[in-house]
Amino acid sequence: MVIRKSLRLSLLKNFSAFGKAFGVSEAALMNACDGDQKLFRNFKVALVDVVDPDYMTQDEEVYQQCIEAAKRMNNKAALQELEKPVVYFGFFDKLFSSLFRTRSRGMFEKFTAYRTWSRWDKVLYIAPLPDLDELFTIDRRGRVTVREKFVTIVPTESEPFANFNPSEFATTPTQLFLQHVCDVMTFRFMIRGLQQSWADQKYASFVFRIFDGFVEWLTYMTQILFPIITILAPVSAFRFWLAGQNQGLVGSLNQEL
Repeated sequence: MVIRKSLRLSLLKNFSAFGKAFGVSEAALMNACDGDQKLFRNFKVALVDVVDPDYMTQDEEVYQQCIEAAKRMNNKAALQELEKPVVYFGFFDKLFSSLFRTRSRGMFEKFTAYRTWSRWDKVLYIAPLPDLDELFTIDRRGRVTVREKFVTIVPTESEPFANFNPSEFATTPTQLFLQHVCDVMTFRFMIRGLQQSWADQKYASFVFRIFDGFVEWLTYMTQILFPIITILAPVSAFRFWLAGQNQGLVGSLNQEL
C-alpha cells in the first residue's frame, strides 16, 4: 500500500509526462523504450526481463536456475517451495481478480507489468545530472556545505520543491497523526484523493475512493467512540444501580412509617 501511494504510476506509463517531470527528451525515451507509448508498463517485456540473467544478482540467478530445473523435471514439491505463492488480502481482492481475470494477480503482483528492467536500465541514466561543484563547497573547517546562494531558496506554492513537503518537517509525528485523523473525519483526506484520481484519469479509483472514504470515516469514528463508551458504560451502570438502591431504601422507609 505504501508503494502504491508513493509511486507516481501516471508518470511511469506515460513517456510525455515522465519527460516533463524529470527533464528528459521525449525522443530519448522513445528510443530507450522502442517507441512504446506506455514507457515502463509493458507486461510482455516484463515477463522476459524478470528471467533475464543480465538483470539478476548472483543469488537470484541461482534461484532462477533451480526453478527452471524443477519445471523441466516436473518436480511439483520443489516448485511449491521455490515459487512465491499468490497471496490475496481479503475476500474482495481474490473475487475481483477471479471475475476480471487481471494479469497482475495477488497483493505482491500488482506491479508485475512495470518490471521492465531492460527499459529501466536505459532510462535511469538518461536524465541530466547536476554538477555537484555548483551545489556544494568546502568551508574553512574542511566540511562539505551547501553554497550560500542556495540557502535563501525556499519552496513556494507556485514553485514547490519536488518530493519535499515542508509540513512534515515543521510538525512532530504526533501532530501529523492528529492532523491526519482530523482530515479523515472532515473528509478532506477523501476529497484530496478524489481530486488526484480525477486528475490522473483513474475513474475506477475515483469511485472506489468514495466508498473507501466513508468506510475509513466509520472505522475512525468507531475507534474514537469505543474508549468513551467503555469509560461511560460502567459509570452509567453504577448510577442506575445507585438509583435502584436509593429507591429500595426509600420504599423500605415508607413501609416502616
